[in-house]
Amino acid sequence: SSSALDDLVDDFQLEYGEELTLLNYAAPTVDRDHILIQVLEDIADETNTQAIRDALYNTNNYEGLSGTFSFDEDGEVDLVATLLIFDGESFVPEQ
Repeated sequence: SSSALDDLVDDFQLEYGEELTLLNYAAPTVDRDHILIQVLEDIADETNTQAIRDALYNTNNYEGLSGTFSFDEDGEVDLVATLLIFDGESFVPEQ
């Protein structure tokens, strides 16, 4: 969870009058897309795969829906996983 995700959920509820429920892959998917769009706009040459890779690897302190993260020199992202338990009605974080 992040403040950006909390804001998104709150804004959705205000706009549409219902609660937004996200599956655990939705936030990282949105973050991935936003980062890739930004990189492609910055590079302005979608055929230059080396420049795209370098720009992705140099992404630091990205504040997205899934939290704040950076890429390392191998393109890996350090994300904290949360175990969710389904209680029969909804998913709840493990305590």
